[in-house]
Parts: sequence; C-alpha cells; structure tokens
Amino acid sequence: TRDEDSLRMLELVRNSVYFDFADVYGTANVTNYLWNSFNAGSYSRVFEGSMKKITKALERVMKSLRNVE
Repeated sequence: TRDEDSLRMLELVRNSVYFDFADVYGTANVTNYLWNSFNAGSYSRVFEGSMKKITKALERVMKSLRNVE
C-alpha cells in the first residue's frame, strides 16, 4: 500500500482473522453436536452420546497433524 490508512486497514484485517480448528479440519462437526444438544434441551445427555464420535474424529485429525512435516 502507499498510504497510512490502507496500511492500518490491512493490519486491522490481518489481526482479526482467525481459523476455527473444527472448520478447518472438519472435526466431526463439533459445532453441530453442541447446537443439537442445546436445541434438544438436554445438553449433557445428547452431547455425552456424541462424545465417542467426536473423540474418534479428533484422534484422526491429531494423527494427520502428527504426520505433517
């Protein structure tokens, strides 16, 4: 950029960008499990029933990440 305003704007954008782990790695749709648990009115029962799937998906992601050089 050639002016201070543009530079500040780019810094603002750069500093506010984030990546959600679950979105980037498709981690078993954790957000969906949380939302469904909330909507069902029984967070603990629904989420507990999903923990096995979530744990397996996280293990797959962690295995993939360990293989990254």
